[in-house]
Amino acid sequence: GFPLFVVNRDLELERYNRPAADLLFLTPSAVGQRVGRIKRPRGMGDFTDTVRQVIADGKPAETALASENRHYILHVTPNFSPTGVRGAIIFLIDNTELNAAEVAARNSQEKMMAIMDNSHALSSLKDPSGRYIFVNRRFIDTFDVPSDNALGKTDRQLFARGIADEFRR
Repeated sequence: GFPLFVVNRDLELERYNRPAADLLFLTPSAVGQRVGRIKRPRGMGDFTDTVRQVIADGKPAETALASENRHYILHVTPNFSPTGVRGAIIFLIDNTELNAAEVAARNSQEKMMAIMDNSHALSSLKDPSGRYIFVNRRFIDTFDVPSDNALGKTDRQLFARGIADEFRR
């Protein structure tokens, strides 16, 4: 499971689950302690302001939160009673692996784009409808078309009819 804990309007801890106890070093004596005073993993920022804002607005909030070696999504939702917001329910989703995969994909894409952009060959990519989604520097120089003018356009929008027809063959 994921760490989940509940605070009241005064930001005092009311209850928590085992994963929250493990992550935030909680013991039964922590009940009643203000959320800002709860021990967090090294490097994890204070999220008191986010919790306070959710309680004040009555609207959920979600934000990225990191410790020295893990990445989390902090989700805070208002805890309603018949008389209004009585506090907040807070949970943390560990998305360290997803974050690492996104960074690796971004790095890989940057390397691929650098190779394509610095290639001596003309390179371009089109989406299924024939619109350019990438043109390299050689393409731009050869056809004297700025890349921002080429992106999102078809051959017929960029070139004279005869040239466009040659590309379509």
